[in-house]
Amino acid sequence: MSRPLRVCLVGATGRMGTLIAREAPTDRFEVAGAVAAPDDPGVGKTLRELGVRDSDARVSPPSGLSGLLRESDVCISFTSAQAEVSNLPAIAAGGVPYVSGTTGLTSQQRKDASAALTGRVPAVIASNFSVGANLLIALSAALKAL
Repeated sequence: MSRPLRVCLVGATGRMGTLIAREAPTDRFEVAGAVAAPDDPGVGKTLRELGVRDSDARVSPPSGLSGLLRESDVCISFTSAQAEVSNLPAIAAGGVPYVSGTTGLTSQQRKDASAALTGRVPAVIASNFSVGANLLIALSAALKAL
């Protein structure tokens, strides 16, 4: 059997980060790194201590992101737009595939992200992973065309 995919989870203590950490099957996914805002009360605690996952992965501030990426196969980020932009240099240098579900990125921030990541790491940047929200976006585009 192959080893679990090692995930660096940025925004690990937020709503989506917590959901991913809880629901990712432990036989296929290992949380190799967890990142939260520097002032988050979870920083310094393990995911086990936070009641999120049976894992000794310790929540780090963004300053630890580069080191965590070296131990990861993929980076998944659900954080604030400002934090996302601040993390881009470390993510681009990290060399691992990147998935972002951060909402609220401006069109300029999306362009900046694309410029920072293109040719450096495979990336998926989606403003929303909700099926309902994506259905509404598609319907809005279809109605606009009418």
